[in-house]
Amino acid sequence: MGGLALGLLPLVGYLFDWDRFLFNNLGYHALNTQWRLLTGYAGAMSVAARLDFARQILTRTDNLILIAGVLLAIGLSFGRFADQRPTGRRLPPGALLAMLLFLVAVPTALAPAPSFFQYFALPVSCLFLLLIYAWAPHAAADFRWRRVLLPMLVLVSVAFSGPGLQRSITRLLDPQTWSGVYVHQVAMSIRQALETAGVGPIGKIATLSPVYVIEANLPIYPQLATGPFLFRVGDLLTPAQRQRFVGASPQTVHELLDADPPVAILVGFEGDLDASLRDYAKQHNYAQQDTMAGGAELYIRPP
Repeated sequence: MGGLALGLLPLVGYLFDWDRFLFNNLGYHALNTQWRLLTGYAGAMSVAARLDFARQILTRTDNLILIAGVLLAIGLSFGRFADQRPTGRRLPPGALLAMLLFLVAVPTALAPAPSFFQYFALPVSCLFLLLIYAWAPHAAADFRWRRVLLPMLVLVSVAFSGPGLQRSITRLLDPQTWSGVYVHQVAMSIRQALETAGVGPIGKIATLSPVYVIEANLPIYPQLATGPFLFRVGDLLTPAQRQRFVGASPQTVHELLDADPPVAILVGFEGDLDASLRDYAKQHNYAQQDTMAGGAELYIRPP
């Protein structure tokens, strides 16, 4: 509980900035839904449609195997606690907290519209936490069952999920394809390109993919720090809101860059959203680099 309290201390300060708290947790999602409708993406989805979408995801064979196995183990654990109620045994605090997190995670996953499959990773993860904490008090007594059930669950999951994940599994054998290594390679190619062009690590780099620039230990624009997320709905905000929430938009990013010209512009990762940055680079005669890792496009400001 002490660790939880310390971990939530930053949230206390966040709550005092109430308008930002409401925007990040409610207002942004409404704007994001509006942006998707304007760009011809999937509709807002009614509650019934989202529930049906969740059903389709959770009843897929690969997911259903895991969820059924976890729920079976949780049921067995809770059954033991019910049998031991006369002895005063209670659910451990970790299990109660995991149960609370699961109950919060379910409506959180269903709230955004349109819905996406990755939103449901949170409640399933909380089920695993619930399993760990609920089964822990019976670790010694249930060791034989776990020794049988766990390998069975793993083997069945591999049998159904393995073929679809074969490409990802084989990539594990090649470190050059790992995400962390890939990001580092792009970051180092950015630094190398700047050094080759005779531009030192001074001035900001404009990009909607700030992770690569941060990995290169180079400065970015605070207004673009969230990448495509705030940027794509920026034109739906008022100028006062963009300033309050430290954001930019496709229609206003040129004003931002004119006031503080970037030493370089990195694009190539965010599709059509990169268009305004790419246009700025071409209009101001930024020189495009020919060799960049990962298909990135780097434009360097002329001397």
